[in-house]
Amino acid sequence: MAWPALKRQAVEYIVSHYSVPRRRACGIIRQHRSTNYYRSRKDPQIGLRTRMRELARARVRYGYRRLHVLLKREGWSLGRNQAFRIYREEELQLRSKKPRRRKMVVARRERYVPKRPNQAWSMDFVADQLVSGIVATRDAPARIFVDNGSEFSGRLFDLWAYHQKAQIDFSRPGKPTDNCFIESFNGSFRDECLNVNWFETIDEAKEKIEAWQVDYNESRPHEALKSMAPSEYALKCRATESSYGSTTAKD
Repeated sequence: MAWPALKRQAVEYIVSHYSVPRRRACGIIRQHRSTNYYRSRKDPQIGLRTRMRELARARVRYGYRRLHVLLKREGWSLGRNQAFRIYREEELQLRSKKPRRRKMVVARRERYVPKRPNQAWSMDFVADQLVSGIVATRDAPARIFVDNGSEFSGRLFDLWAYHQKAQIDFSRPGKPTDNCFIESFNGSFRDECLNVNWFETIDEAKEKIEAWQVDYNESRPHEALKSMAPSEYALKCRATESSYGSTTAKD
């Protein structure tokens, strides 16, 4: 059964194109005349709609779920279903995005599944590499997911992994989904930072990329993390590990 709003549009079309009285058009569409004349008195929520459009333009990869999280953080009172309805009414789902590649059913080997934070890393290169020092602030992982690029298949990286007692897990040729986490990150980095900025100097590039990195780690909601930002999730994990460690010590 069509919604009353759609039936109202059909009535208007019949009246305007065929010069049919509105009463008869309502009978053809089988919509009660009182329903056809009814106009909602609800708050149009212009401010909320405007803010959602602003967020959608600034964050081109965000769907209604992430936009809902951002709006809730800003103090807007709305549920997820309401956010989806406004998202559809504003036609934000029609924003230009890259077409999805056709999914193929392939036989995949069993993949390593980490059991705790920092147990596995995903690595790749976009255009340049980061400075070293990651292992100085974190313990080395048990496994590192990488593709078959020369920067990862060389002896130097293999020697580093050997000394860190980390196992290198290479993706199968032509199967980027084996390292899907870093591929997703690269897509976000490309669409939300590199494609929307024009870098005139190295210093400007560093400044804007660092600002995006801070936003990604401290603000961006991740559905896999129950709509928490990575930094918020890391704090929660540390608190959980601390409480578990104290409980174990008492036992």
